[in-house]
Amino acid sequence: MTNNDEIPVSVLIVGAGPVGLALAIELGLRDIDCVLVERRDGKLSVPRMSQVSGRNMEFCRRWGIADQVRNAVWSSSHPLDFVYTTSLIGEEIVRVKVPSYQTRGNLDYSPEGTCTCPQIYFDPILAEKTRSLPRVTMRYNTQLESFEQDDDGVRALVTDRATGRQETIEARYMIGCDGGNSLVREALDIPLDGLGSIATSVNIFFRSPELASLHDKG
Repeated sequence: MTNNDEIPVSVLIVGAGPVGLALAIELGLRDIDCVLVERRDGKLSVPRMSQVSGRNMEFCRRWGIADQVRNAVWSSSHPLDFVYTTSLIGEEIVRVKVPSYQTRGNLDYSPEGTCTCPQIYFDPILAEKTRSLPRVTMRYNTQLESFEQDDDGVRALVTDRATGRQETIEARYMIGCDGGNSLVREALDIPLDGLGSIATSVNIFFRSPELASLHDKG
């Protein structure tokens, strides 16, 4: 079933990863109305990114969520080393030493620094901040199908993946934050630069309350 009702909005953001969520926060704080659509349900099952850069933490500080991001995973006294081993109980190949926030102390070049906060924790914090802004409308399970533009703006056809209902969102601007395989980028014929895929890796994420007692890596 198709519903041709038009919903006028200043900005339509496609993709609710960290970039789309951050953009929605920026617009919402500037009292600019926007709609954020994401084809997934917003739940993450693997950590994906592991760190938030110092510059991005400065943004989080301005948004009022820096403390929440910094304390989402580890205590301030927990060392943040990266350890490469043949196995959890095997030979240690190399260790990248990263001091705890407490040991690192205050930085002389920024009020914030790099923070360990994998995306399974970071995205929900951003989403919570986004939902608190009255000028932002968040719509998960909503997939962009197609769009057309003219001198007045963009008309985007979206589908509610839960119900199959389609509708047109009319916006002055549309911004594609939908990743490397962006439908927006491909539709606008914007090429990607660089070598493309240069390696294949596997992330294994598991939970173990006894982990600290099962290895000798500190």
